[in-house]
Formats: sequence, structure tokens, C-alpha cells
Amino acid sequence: MRNLVRILLAVLVVVGGASCGVGLEDTGGDSARDQKNEKLRDEYEAIKGTYEGMVRISGTTATFPVKLYLFWSEVQEAPLPGDLKPGIRVVLRGRLMQSNYVGDSDNLILQGQYDSITGRLVLEADEAASKTSTGCRLGGQDPISISATIGSGVSGVIFRNEQEWARFENMKFVTRDVSGGSILSEEQEYRRLQTIFEPVTGTYEGELSRRLCSSGPATKEPFRLLLYIERRQEGTGLNGAPCYVPRLMTRTLRNFDGELADVKYKSVARFDPSNFLPQFQSETIVNGGGASGGGNAGGDNGSNNTVTSAILELDTDPTGTDQLVGSIVTTGQWGQIKVKRIDKAIIAPNDELVARRERRARTYAPFYAEYKGSVAPYDKTVKVWKANLKLYPEEGLVGGVRVPVMMAYYTRENSSNDPTIGARLMQVEVTMDACKPLLIMHSEADPGPIPGKGRMHFSSPYENGTLKGELVDHRGPQGVMTVKR
Repeated sequence: MRNLVRILLAVLVVVGGASCGVGLEDTGGDSARDQKNEKLRDEYEAIKGTYEGMVRISGTTATFPVKLYLFWSEVQEAPLPGDLKPGIRVVLRGRLMQSNYVGDSDNLILQGQYDSITGRLVLEADEAASKTSTGCRLGGQDPISISATIGSGVSGVIFRNEQEWARFENMKFVTRDVSGGSILSEEQEYRRLQTIFEPVTGTYEGELSRRLCSSGPATKEPFRLLLYIERRQEGTGLNGAPCYVPRLMTRTLRNFDGELADVKYKSVARFDPSNFLPQFQSETIVNGGGASGGGNAGGDNGSNNTVTSAILELDTDPTGTDQLVGSIVTTGQWGQIKVKRIDKAIIAPNDELVARRERRARTYAPFYAEYKGSVAPYDKTVKVWKANLKLYPEEGLVGGVRVPVMMAYYTRENSSNDPTIGARLMQVEVTMDACKPLLIMHSEADPGPIPGKGRMHFSSPYENGTLKGELVDHRGPQGVMTVKR
């Protein structure tokens, strides 16, 4: 399809030259070039203006309002043979922008041809003209092309990825003013995005809902979301100077450590006129949790640190003012969110390390307690023995940073018959991304002649203050321990 547009563009150049004597291939000296440019100015000036109407996505009933700017400009071109003075060429420009949303091609400048006899208009992406004065590319420059006819209005087709994507409907001339069609600077684009997204930017609080159990209600936890415009360094412009491209960004913060504990998302191109907000792709992910314990506890790389990318879908909630609803997708549906704006300002953590500490502390705090119960041994020649388990906080190193960690101290009330399993100090991992909170405890082997002596492992879901699971030492599984706080 894109090739068809290029063929039409070539045909317009030939037809324009034959009918008007001003085809772009003319090389008859300054006089011929001046005549050609004058003729083009007159033809392009006749259609110059802002057109407003609708676009309907092909194969659907979805329509949305757009503005089409048509204008002309002059560009320098190489001198003619024997002439040292650069020439001037008149070119037709266009820009298609969504009226109510931020579109994927809003900042794309188009260039093409218009035939005043047939009314045919052909426009294609002009990447060079789409750059700012500092040589930077803004967001919203997905390539499109247009094949249309201008009469009382504009009718025709919009192409994306060389396929028909949409058609104009009821596109009418509105004004000769085309000031909105010029490419914006980084600062102007920043202010434009601020204005468009002002109704939704800010700090939100609400809940994250996840289906972690095969049956029963969803698991819910407090959730915070920040929605803001950020100037981001992306690429370089003239003379290698950095480009600062404004983008709509999102940051999500869970109440607990675990998968996607702290994620920063950037908006990505995805044309969906039914949704005010774009799609967001994860950029940085902090997966909290993992091993905890005294000394170096192994870092934030525990059993729940498996998510490497995520997509966030957001939309305004029609059931309430200043509310957003959405979903998070990883390899599948990860969770649903519903949040309400509590402040138009961005309330981000003042200190990221403090925020990290506080999140870990909230994760571990519900489990700190003394638990009492017993162990039912697998060896039926051994009697059931009473056991105590104390979970308590300590400070440890995670990724070189001191953070709260959790320890478990296991004791057997009577270990005279089996002193090898009398007492153990274990490190604790907490996984909040299971049907029920999962606590995993383990100790390392002691140095000595007996291989593995001192090693102990105990893992259990936490339910109503009870822990129940298999107790394992260096000899293997010893029995099932059940303890209650």
C-alpha cells in the first residue's frame, strides 16, 4: 500500500509538470524554477488551512476527531549547474493530529504533492522535517501516509505499515490559520502534554487485586501510582547535544515486597482512540523480597524475583471522579488496580533507601511473634516433641545496603535423645506472591566432620497465625512441624 502512495506521488509530479509546467523535475534555470515555485505557492496557498473532522479505523465502527494541517514552506536545494547560488524549492507540508487524545503520529510532519486539476493529495512522512530546531525527535512520530482528494473537504485513506489503516469522514475546512501545524520544541511539547494530561496526572492510592488462589476471593493490598510528565534524555541532536524528550510516565509502588514492588513505566506508541491514556511498558523493575538474615543476606534475589518486564494498561474510571482502573500484564494477567487521585502533585519517596526499608518492614512485621507447637516425626519410633519458633527482626545487608531482615530461632524443648536437632538459627524468606504468604526458613551447615550438620529447612504458608510444614535437617525430612503464635 505504501508503494501505491509513492506511485501516486510520482504520478502527481508528472501530471503537475505536464499541466502546469512546474513539475519538480524541471531544470530550466532560475527563471523556470521561479515560475514553478510561484505556481506551487498559488496552488498550495489555495488549500492551505486547518481541516477538522473524523477518522474511522478500517474494519471497525470506531471514530475519533482529528485535525489536518496543510501548509507550504520553502527549502534550500543544491545550485543548478553553473550556478553558485542555492536554489529554493516550495514544498507542501501536512500534519495530522488527534483532537482529544495524544496520537502516535501527532508530531510527524508530512511532505507531498497536490494536483489542483484532479484535487489529488498525497503526503508521506518527512523525518528530517519532523525534527525540532535542535535536531531532536519528539515522541508521536509513527510513520503514516495519506492518499486523499480535496474538494469541499478532505476525503481519503490513511496508511500505517503499508496497510490501509483508516479513512477520513466529514473533514471540513475550518480556518486559514495553520500555526498549530508547525513542529514543536521540546519545551512546547512538554507544556502540551502537561495541558492534555493535567486532568489525570498526580498521586493515586487504592488497591491491587490479584487472583493468587485457584478459588475464593482475590487477594488485595494497598497500592500507590504516580502519573507524571518527565523530560527524558533520549538520543542526541545537533552537534551531539542531548535531546530531552517529554513523555508521560508512571511509577507503581506496592505496599509489600514481592514481584513488581517498585516499577517505573514509560508510555509507548499504541494507537487506541477509545482510551485516553497510552500503554505503558516497564523500564525499571525492583522485585522486592528474597532472602533475609544477619550479615549478607543474599540480596533482593529470592524466590519471587522472576518478573523482568511488564505492561500497564490504564483508563479513567467512569464510576468515580479522579479514579483510574487498569491491569498489569507480565507473561499473563498479573493483577488489576483501582486507584483514586489524592493529590495533583507527585508525592514520591523523599529517600529511596528509606522507602525500601519501610516496604520490607511492612512485609515482615505481621509475622514477628513467638510460635509454639510440636513436631510429628516420620520415624514412628520417635515420640512427638514440643517445638518453639521465634520470628524477630534484625538488620542485614541486601545489595550492600542495610535493611530490615527477619530471623527464625527454632528450639526443641527436650533434645536429650536427639541433640542434633535441638536448636537452630535460620534466615527467612517471605513470598507475598502466593495464595497465602509463604515463609521459607533455612540455616547453613556448620563446619565440622559431619557433612551438612547444622543445616535446617522449614517452609510453610501462613494462615490465621499458624505455620505447618516439613522440617528437614542434614539427614533429610524429619517430620511435620505445626506451630501457632
